[in-house]
Amino acid sequence: MQLTIDLPDILPKEKTSSLIQKIEQMFITEGISVQIKLPTDSWDKLDNVDTEIQNFTKNHNIYSLSGTWTEQQSDEFLSILSDFSQIDKELWQ
Repeated sequence: MQLTIDLPDILPKEKTSSLIQKIEQMFITEGISVQIKLPTDSWDKLDNVDTEIQNFTKNHNIYSLSGTWTEQQSDEFLSILSDFSQIDKELWQ
């Protein structure tokens, strides 16, 4: 059987490692053999790219912020920003 768990990309590596260890320990406690395969970061394969940026593949920490939002998250964000679309005409007089 294959089980896939998607964790948010914004979790620090320490938190992700801790969660993986807890999951692995749960299986071991139950006497179930488990093999955990972590996805590789495609940026780590770019060692031969000449960007003139030292350690480019190791300095891409903003990429963990990219991703997609659920419809609920998007609606919540847009509702928070709705006040900014109102113009105070007296302020601009």
